[in-house]
Amino acid sequence: MTGRKPSTSHILLRGVEVEKKMGYIGGRLNVFMIALVSLSMMGTAGATLYYQEQMENVDATTENASQKLQDTRERLQQKQQKLNSTRKELQNLKQDMEDFSGITDEIREAESDREKLQNKLIRARQNLTRAQSRLEEKRDEAEKARQSLRKARQERNDAQEEAESNQRRIVELENEINDLERQYGEVVDVYEQMYENCEADDNNGCTPVGGGPGAYSR
Repeated sequence: MTGRKPSTSHILLRGVEVEKKMGYIGGRLNVFMIALVSLSMMGTAGATLYYQEQMENVDATTENASQKLQDTRERLQQKQQKLNSTRKELQNLKQDMEDFSGITDEIREAESDREKLQNKLIRARQNLTRAQSRLEEKRDEAEKARQSLRKARQERNDAQEEAESNQRRIVELENEINDLERQYGEVVDVYEQMYENCEADDNNGCTPVGGGPGAYSR
């Protein structure tokens, strides 16, 4: 490189700036040590040129380090944002888990209520089955009672018809008896009249005919 040689104060100022920059990146390089070593090993001019080259390299390194630091900060910021987002998602997930736990309790309670209702339904069906069985028994008993009643009514009707028939027969027999009694009375009357006639007519006399009552001849 060519040009005006930098003064010692300028070199020191550059050293301070480099030291600040080096302190910014963690103190990797000691500018003053480089300057002293350069001055002791080389001449003032050569040391200045070497020092200037080193300073340019340090500037480039510092810029690279600054850029890397900036990139690192940006990546760190992105990671921090991602971490915050992850924490928020985790918080939301915890809240969802709490809500889910509450929902699980509600589901468990609803399941318990459903089982209770199902047991009640089973008992109700059993009671209904027993009631239906009793109803069928009562229906059978009622049907048997109706059949017995119909049979009794039929027997009563038959007995009534038989009684009416017997009553009619009794009336007929009574009429026949009355007729026979009337006929018998008439026969007796005829016999007695004929007997009286025979008794009154002693001269001619009466002789029984055939030995039957009222059968007399002169």
